[in-house]
Amino acid sequence: MVRALRNNKILKVFVSFWLPFAAAAALWVALGHGEEFDLNKTLAAAEKGDAEAEFMLGRAYDSGKGVAADAKKALEYYRRAAEQGNAKAQNNLASLYALGAGGVAQDKVEAKKWLRKAASQGAALPEDNLGIMLAQEGDKEAVEWLAKAAEQGLLSAQLHLGDLYYNGGPAVTQDYSQAAKWLQKAADQGNARAQNVLGVMYQNGRGVKRDLAEAVKWFQRGAEQQNAKAESNLGQMYCVGSGVKADAAEGYKWLTLSAEQNEVTAIKFLVDFKSGMTLDQIAAGQKLVEEYKEHQHSDAPKPSKS
Repeated sequence: MVRALRNNKILKVFVSFWLPFAAAAALWVALGHGEEFDLNKTLAAAEKGDAEAEFMLGRAYDSGKGVAADAKKALEYYRRAAEQGNAKAQNNLASLYALGAGGVAQDKVEAKKWLRKAASQGAALPEDNLGIMLAQEGDKEAVEWLAKAAEQGLLSAQLHLGDLYYNGGPAVTQDYSQAAKWLQKAADQGNARAQNVLGVMYQNGRGVKRDLAEAVKWFQRGAEQQNAKAESNLGQMYCVGSGVKADAAEGYKWLTLSAEQNEVTAIKFLVDFKSGMTLDQIAAGQKLVEEYKEHQHSDAPKPSKS
């Protein structure tokens, strides 16, 4: 039989989740993916002053897709398109200034200038990027731009706005209800981190009515996407029977999967919990781990034959 663990000790580790405000470098995603790219046709159109063609060339030279990567040419074409009002080019030109890439010195003032131009056209990604920059500076205007992007359904903006309200700070007063609102939207779109944090909020009754079964549901969804913190939290819930029927083997499985991703909370909890398990329970848990991995492997896309 599993040795009982003190509830107060368990509750301390239930709140393991990660909510940093994302670094700017992770946000500068090029808009416009998916169009067909014909170099000769695009060059010809760009020579005639077509802003979209100029943007596509800038993106091609920036990414090295279809042409050899060339930072100077990327900057040149982004700027040409941006000066004609192309929001995608304005967004990506801003990214170069924000990161100090493409042969330009880092200049956040210039980055915000171009982001404002793009965001003023109602494009969700630059609205999100501008909101992030302003939030990092503690500017209260950040919420306005993040909300504009989030209301358009941009998952990253919903996550960033939820993060911002959850943590609070110079840009916004901490508000768990608003955090829950936006993290719920991100979770509904399948974001594993939002699913885990939403589970934590239900577990603790922050911004939502405390509901342990609902917490388990969201931990489960995040864990099924291999989010280490969701795996850890779900494992703990199974270990102690919180919001779900206690199941030592199932708890062992999720904690082990999390620990294998070097999740510190899972590692520590598993050591303590495992010491109170019988050999049969450990064997059953290990079997579940192996079955889960085999299932994951069988579901993985098979390499295509050439």
